[in-house]
Amino acid sequence: MGICEAQGLRPTMEDAHAVDTDPTRGYGFWAVFDGHGGDLASAYASKNMGAALKENILGNPECVNGEEGKVAEGISRAFERCLLLFLCTGN
Repeated sequence: MGICEAQGLRPTMEDAHAVDTDPTRGYGFWAVFDGHGGDLASAYASKNMGAALKENILGNPECVNGEEGKVAEGISRAFERCLLLFLCTGN
């Protein structure tokens, strides 16, 4: 697997990416976060979203057991948690 970034017309790179895999647990997370006018949120998400997903999916037996709708709920909780923590940083 490889990663490539290309800066557009803005004077700085505002996008960020994250990759986290755990083949032994059947887990893979690949993401691109678009900066949209700044890199604060994209940088924060690239550093913290993977841990939030692991906590809310791999740390939840209902998700691991494949109960209907539980993985989607875990993903939603992870996004909510990451957003809340970002907002608490004062950025």
